[in-house]
Amino acid sequence: MAATQPKFSAAPLDKVLEGLELSEASAPQRRAGDDARALFERLAGAGLAIDALKVAAAALPKREAVWLALRCVQSLANDATPPVQRAALDAARTWVDEPNDERRRATNDAAEKAGLDKPFGCVALAAYMSGGSLGPPDVPPIPPAEFLCGVASGLALEIALRQVPRAETGAVEKRFLALAREVDQQRAPWDAAPAAAAAPAPTAARAPRR
Repeated sequence: MAATQPKFSAAPLDKVLEGLELSEASAPQRRAGDDARALFERLAGAGLAIDALKVAAAALPKREAVWLALRCVQSLANDATPPVQRAALDAARTWVDEPNDERRRATNDAAEKAGLDKPFGCVALAAYMSGGSLGPPDVPPIPPAEFLCGVASGLALEIALRQVPRAETGAVEKRFLALAREVDQQRAPWDAAPAAAAAPAPTAARAPRR
């Protein structure tokens, strides 16, 4: 996947942190002049993976934030994962693949069925909170707060990590952080560079006149 302009640094840090609930241990890691990338790396280096991932999810564009949460949580699914939880991931994936309001609204039902105490339900909730209206289609729009998609994506990652067996936590944290860096630095599949324009067909050589 091709590299692109990193996304963590695109938004002001104060805006990234809006609505986030970080641990008390994260406060000493913030420095004047930080952008989201600097804070993410410092939190990750301090062993505060959950805080780092919350910052990452809040700093990414909404579609990428849901995509990050989806990829991380999907990596923990197995044969024992209940169908209702898989359905929540499928609904979120459908929205990520082609965002539209019908698909976004479908993630709300999937999130409620999966449960918001589960990472699967929170991934679907993040997609639902990506935009549009939280009310029925026939009433005036009730838009979600801008930060709610990132917050819900971060919550999915937090719940997922807290439910991982202690012996596996370090490896899973490392994998989630690596995925966050990848989403930040690499071009998303839907932003693939357009194919190079086809080269003009060679002009046929004319036979010399005799």
